[in-house]
Amino acid sequence: MRKIKCVFALLLALLLALGAVACAKDGSDGTGDNVLRFYLWSDDGDTPDGFDEVVNYFNTTYGGDLGFTVSFKFDTQSDYKQNLNLSMASSGSEYDVVFDAAWIYLNDFAKKGYYYDLNEFFREGSEYTGLVSAFSEEYLNGNLFSGGLYGVPLTQTYGEISVAYIRKDWRVECAEDASWTMPSGKFETESGITNESLADGIDNFDELQYYLYWIRDNKQGVVPCLSNNDATWGAWDLINSRNLLTKSAADYVNAGVKQEIKLTSTVTATAYIRRGTVEAAYINDVEDPKSEKGMSSFPAGFNTADTTWQSNFTLARRWAQDGIIDSDVLSTTDSDAQFKAGQGGCVVQTINNFSTVEAALQASTPGAELEIYVNDYAIRNKLTGYAQTDFKAWNYLCVPTAVGEAKRDMFLKFMNWLFSSEENHDLFQYGIKGKHWDVAKDASGQEIEGTYTTQGMESYTFPAYELTWNPNFIRVNSASDPKVMEYMTYMYDSSRYVEILYSEFTFDHTATSELTTALSNADLSNAKSEAVSYYLGQIDDPVISWNSKLQTRYSNTNLQSAVKVIKDSLIEQLQAFIDEQA
Repeated sequence: MRKIKCVFALLLALLLALGAVACAKDGSDGTGDNVLRFYLWSDDGDTPDGFDEVVNYFNTTYGGDLGFTVSFKFDTQSDYKQNLNLSMASSGSEYDVVFDAAWIYLNDFAKKGYYYDLNEFFREGSEYTGLVSAFSEEYLNGNLFSGGLYGVPLTQTYGEISVAYIRKDWRVECAEDASWTMPSGKFETESGITNESLADGIDNFDELQYYLYWIRDNKQGVVPCLSNNDATWGAWDLINSRNLLTKSAADYVNAGVKQEIKLTSTVTATAYIRRGTVEAAYINDVEDPKSEKGMSSFPAGFNTADTTWQSNFTLARRWAQDGIIDSDVLSTTDSDAQFKAGQGGCVVQTINNFSTVEAALQASTPGAELEIYVNDYAIRNKLTGYAQTDFKAWNYLCVPTAVGEAKRDMFLKFMNWLFSSEENHDLFQYGIKGKHWDVAKDASGQEIEGTYTTQGMESYTFPAYELTWNPNFIRVNSASDPKVMEYMTYMYDSSRYVEILYSEFTFDHTATSELTTALSNADLSNAKSEAVSYYLGQIDDPVISWNSKLQTRYSNTNLQSAVKVIKDSLIEQLQAFIDEQA
């Protein structure tokens, strides 16, 4: 009897094991050979709202025909980066598709051969015609790393537009308030702005200031201009972009000056190229512009330091002293949430967040209304030649070589399906049509081509920049403020950009151990963070204080030694790249 029980138990265990294998093979646990496994991140590490429904819809509607299903795992960004690094350093086969970028590990992992080179599958002659039509040669060529396409580049535009979100209901109230007077001496010029100037909206910086001071004096418990403690999404964005730059991006390109060369996530540089030779370079915000082969070696008109920071620091200090910037700004980490809760007169955000911010604001504050002010002077006036790009995306989907060619081909098949039609693309970009989104309609009920709306729909919060962004598949989000659609259409217009010099060049920050050590210099990394308190107006006599800090930095031999190593390496790498193109 005991033998029978043992045999029975053994058979049962064997059946269960076979069942488990069958489940794995058919993908019901998300790990089978016919399951394409994605590893991505979200703000809270949870699966985005509505996303499980979309995945299930795809799997049941299209999975059978394609011969596979998809599964997704999400982590917070910090956990994601750590786990991705650990995974790739070991087997690298835990996930079939991962998110990566130049600001994460893409440069290093591409060099190490961790990812497949997908270049040939996106070019003319490839069997994946959906990919060939959706990704132009120009677009692909701007996104090569180490000579290959080691990730699918995902972007819709090469520069999102930053705007101030304004409480429209309060702006209207301000425009109707003839009893309040703007305090004297607050405008940089005698502008003659009155309450009536705001009747048609906020159209310039002086009108914005009028509104902010009115908020300060008339809305108790409200911060006129919300900002984060790292100086993002607030006052500094408004102050620093209020005036037209003395030189446009096109001017720099025409003079042979290559701007904003990304060295690390926090350090950038500028270089001067004359007749194919890199004449000079300097590290932005760190190096003495008069140093050898620094800014003084640049062409006339580009060889002196920009001093607009002086008026900007001074204005930021005044806003802080006057209560336009919150006295608790150094402890503020989520100005966006505060604004949505009705606690701010304005906050800065990207324009494509308008509908999300408006819905959240109205949920917390019934009767609230929203509109925008475009803070950048050149963008507000739609000037040409001021926006520049290297045509590189910020986001990439990569396939680890460790997962094998079968999974690589499965990924290519999925992406080809995704970009073969607007219907396919929209499923993952916006969710299920009629449930998560729909085409916007005009006042007569006619659909507006190329738009979408989420008004009254179920929530769908998938971060589309991790899977579906593409310059050829764009819908403009309808909004209550007509300026939003106007400037979003302008944002997607590629003709507004100027291509920066040698846009395919990518700085290798690991080229030598000496360079790696120089880039890890503590004083170098602190240089940018030291400015934050000035941006937030927290420093008395900011111009005198900052000049003193600069002099200390210039006399810091350890820092300047690191800067020289970095600059020399930049000149050497950029020159080698230019020579290869000749």
